[in-house]
Amino acid sequence: MYLKNFYIQASYLYKQNSMYQNSPVIFRSHDIYTLGAGWSNANWNMRLTAFNFFNRHWVVSRLDTESPLYSASDISYGTTSHARINLAVTYTFGYGKKARQGGEVGELQGASSAILK
Repeated sequence: MYLKNFYIQASYLYKQNSMYQNSPVIFRSHDIYTLGAGWSNANWNMRLTAFNFFNRHWVVSRLDTESPLYSASDISYGTTSHARINLAVTYTFGYGKKARQGGEVGELQGASSAILK
């Protein structure tokens, strides 16, 4: 959502529990959620994003194998499920051919002919 030069975003990815086809392996993942806010103008873009702010574990996913003769668990660890904060600051400076600048993220307009100057 945009409010003049400021913007906010939120996302949520629900945990997954799924079984592989023709296999006794179950894939389990955790919830992933983000909350971000930022500010931009023609040259500057600043963004602060908080990831998984209630999680205190490092487990990304888990594979559980269950069969009558064999059982095993494979746990994947990483930073994508742990709480973290990301700050990104970018500055765009013009050089060369003049281009349209703006704070909006959008599709660039194409050339008016097949011959670029």
